[in-house]
Amino acid sequence: MRRFSLLAASIAIMAASAHAGSVVYEFSYAPGPSDPIQAFSFDLTSTTFLTAPDTLSFTPFTATDGTETFTFTQGNTASNGGGGDCFDFGTAGAGIFSCGGSVMAGEALLIAEFGSGLPTTFGTDPASGTVGLFFTSGGTLEGPTGSLTLDVTTPEPSTMLLLATGIGILAVSRRRRRALRERAT
Repeated sequence: MRRFSLLAASIAIMAASAHAGSVVYEFSYAPGPSDPIQAFSFDLTSTTFLTAPDTLSFTPFTATDGTETFTFTQGNTASNGGGGDCFDFGTAGAGIFSCGGSVMAGEALLIAEFGSGLPTTFGTDPASGTVGLFFTSGGTLEGPTGSLTLDVTTPEPSTMLLLATGIGILAVSRRRRRALRERAT
């Protein structure tokens, strides 16, 4: 029985740690009717809910107008000074400021403003304002007219947790079969 208790405690600890401190921010951009920028999505994970100001760590993501592709490699959170906060994302050569920035030819900037501050609960939150500056290498400045939506979630249980649960069930099953055989003899 003691081994079973130890196994159950181990599984409970893994289950708790699988969700502890994991917040996933999933961004989805839906283009407007005459928007040159095509739909795209990306996500980032944090150990806690993000606050402003903060530097973001994420896997680079891309957006395209069908001709030119913009790869976003830098980001931060900032306060807009009016009670709201924003996520700022930029390509390598973009200048990111507090809820703003600057771009040169071939660079892009994406700003998602949240009028009541950054989300602090799980759920879907459309950005109250989305600003995008996509400056093509040909010198055309394109601004998206679509909408950016943010889903804040917690990740599903990890594969290791599922594996540990399966092994635990097998161990308990084997132990019970062994106990039944010993009683029969």
